[in-house]
Amino acid sequence: MQQENITLTDIEEKEPSYTFNIDGNEREYSIEEIKDLMQKGFNYQLVSDDYQRVLNMAQAEGSSVGEYLSRLEEKRIAERREELLNKCGDSELAEYILNLEAAASANKDADFDELREYFPQIKDKSELPLEVTCAAKLKGTRLLDEWLRYRQRKQSELSAVRSKQKSGQESSIGSQREHITADYDPAKLQFIKGVWGK
Repeated sequence: MQQENITLTDIEEKEPSYTFNIDGNEREYSIEEIKDLMQKGFNYQLVSDDYQRVLNMAQAEGSSVGEYLSRLEEKRIAERREELLNKCGDSELAEYILNLEAAASANKDADFDELREYFPQIKDKSELPLEVTCAAKLKGTRLLDEWLRYRQRKQSELSAVRSKQKSGQESSIGSQREHITADYDPAKLQFIKGVWGK
């Protein structure tokens, strides 16, 4: 009788996967992929009504959603350009300001991507405390900087609370039983033990 030696390297620990048939296409999905798809499904449910409204408006104008949104963006930029031109009277300066605004808008996504690079557990901007996003917007600072400041502030507050608790414990008189000295006679000591049950 031959005995086979099986080692741990022979046994692969493989993450479980599940096979789904969607629209006639069969595909295997890992647990992580399933979680991501579920989150996308939840997100879709949140925006599906808004998307349907935009789709209806686009169809009313005889265009696709992408074309409709592009026209809206062009209209917004033209209105902003006109507003800047009326305020400063210089078309070159108005274009310069528009370019700065466009760059700032493009940096918003890069800003959150930078934060996620260091804190991948944060999946969406809505997970950040309002204090962080507002501070970044008002001060014109990066989300990562404000998130780190926020965490440091919370850590300092926690340290202060722990320090107060520790000093409170040290200054408390503690258990009265521990402070009984040899001055007491044994009868009194037994009486106290009987009353306190200790």
